[in-house]
Amino acid sequence: MTDVLPAPISAQPLKLSQDLLTRVETSLLDTRAESTRRNYTRAWAAFEEYCRRGGHKALPANPHVVADYFLSLENTVKVDGSAAYSMSAIEGAAAAIKFVHKAHSPHQHDKELIGEGAPLWLSPVVSGTLSAIRRRGAASGRRPRRPEDPFDLVDLREAVTVARASATTWRKKLRERRDTAALVLGWAGAMRRSEIVALTVGDVRRTLDGWIITVRKSKTDQDGAGFKKALPTGEHLETCGPCAYLRWLDCHLAYDRIGRAGLIRLLAADRPHDKHVCGGTLPETNPETDLFRSITAASDLTHTAPGGQLIHTIVRKRLAAARPDLDITRYGAHSLRAGFVTEAFRTGHEPTTIMKQTGHKSVDSLLNYARENNIHHQNAATTIGM
Repeated sequence: MTDVLPAPISAQPLKLSQDLLTRVETSLLDTRAESTRRNYTRAWAAFEEYCRRGGHKALPANPHVVADYFLSLENTVKVDGSAAYSMSAIEGAAAAIKFVHKAHSPHQHDKELIGEGAPLWLSPVVSGTLSAIRRRGAASGRRPRRPEDPFDLVDLREAVTVARASATTWRKKLRERRDTAALVLGWAGAMRRSEIVALTVGDVRRTLDGWIITVRKSKTDQDGAGFKKALPTGEHLETCGPCAYLRWLDCHLAYDRIGRAGLIRLLAADRPHDKHVCGGTLPETNPETDLFRSITAASDLTHTAPGGQLIHTIVRKRLAAARPDLDITRYGAHSLRAGFVTEAFRTGHEPTTIMKQTGHKSVDSLLNYARENNIHHQNAATTIGM
């Protein structure tokens, strides 16, 4: 005899309080990176204000209301007549609205608005409107944000060389050591700027197999599982990651012992870096200390890490000094990660070996770098013999 499941006590939909929905929505935001959470919160607040002014319901939203909101963003202009919102901003608004709707369980009212089995973000009204805006944007020159150009290995070596040659005072030497460590570790580790500034002293260490960097949390690892990257001893002194790390760590130790006087004593007696320093006995340090501590205007070290914007500034400043012929506005913090990937493709490495260092989850994501920055590599136009 077949068992019969008891009938549900009530067929009425579960009533959820607004407080419960708010708590769950706030918790779900933690599945995104901090910068993404800030952007989503800002974009969702703007959409709620738009709905409030128009007398519309923001959650769940009618697809036509969402589509009209995107059109309003597209058609908003500045005083000079230029578009007030880039294509990236409109795409960001769409992502925020989609996220908030997905964070809530579907209600019967949602289905009445958008149809059974057709979530808001799959509505042809919403997706079609976004597609039309993209096409019009491409035709009018309103394109997504331009990816940053890659920081080539040759340029990295030149930037470090010029930085060291121009460091003529102890204050300049202090900043050179910090900047070199940020550039070389960021490049060799194919790291995002948020990952670089989040490093602690203990995240860089020497093992029996060689030096490694541990990225404890990243944009694609919000659970904090951690990811280990190789930090090879450089063939060239200027791009040796372990050496750059230890030279900057010396500044930590000197300052923590006797303050600014320790830095002056260390750096005033500094000699040209003409041999590796990463093979000797390692100093005893506090592994929990932020690696890239901020430097004050008076050249003291703070006990807190700087913001990610510092990496962007370092990249532009050091590259501009080494390569004044470049359009520096095309470079930024992400140029380090892009530079590693581009160089790896140029030297014939397979995507799977590159992904071991970058942490990409899919080959397609990695290949975006090749399509954007490697157009001359394995291209018939460059080898055809013109």
